[in-house]
Formats: sequence, structure tokens, C-alpha cells
Amino acid sequence: MINNFSYLNEVSCGLPEFIVELLEKYITGVPNDFALLQSVAQNNDDEEIRKAAHKLVSSTRIVGAEVLTEKLKFIEKESIKGGFSNQALDIIKEIEPLIHQSIEESKEKIKELS
Repeated sequence: MINNFSYLNEVSCGLPEFIVELLEKYITGVPNDFALLQSVAQNNDDEEIRKAAHKLVSSTRIVGAEVLTEKLKFIEKESIKGGFSNQALDIIKEIEPLIHQSIEESKEKIKELS
């Protein structure tokens, strides 16, 4: 399991409708944000990579996807240094299936709460 929803439960005070709302935003926003990260990484635009990774860090932290959060923080730090590394590009490829899994887990959580 990628997601640990305990932080989400905490910030939402356990209110199912608020949890569902946040998860729906996650499910619709993260694919676009990740596609943007992939695109700017191909262009080696360090500043845009940093922005895209930072946005995803915030999103993945909400659903408790710590593995994703840590990998995205690494990408963010690499882009701050400049000269975006091949290792960071490899991590972007590596996290793609994890992003999909996190989204699927979020969809399941919505079903549980509905």
C-alpha cells in the first residue's frame, strides 16, 4: 500500500465528505501535475522541475504517500542544485507506477467512504 490516510483523516477531522473532496482533487490533479513534471524534466528546465515536484510533494503528503513524497523531494532538491541529473530522471520513471497505484488506492478510499 502506497497511501497512509492517517494524516488526511487528521486534517479533515475524520469528516468523510471532506476526505472525499480532497481525494477527488488529488485524483484529478496529480496526473496532470505528474505529466507536467515529465515534460519539464525532458526539457531540463530546473526551475520548472522544482515547481512541479514541489506541487506533487504537497499532494502526495496529504494522502500519506511517503515513498512518493521522499522521491519527489529528492527531485526537487536536485533541481535546486541545477544540472538536473540522470538519476532524477530515472526516479521520475520509477515513480510513475507508484503514482497510478496511489490514485487507485485513493479511488478505493472514496468507495469505502461513500
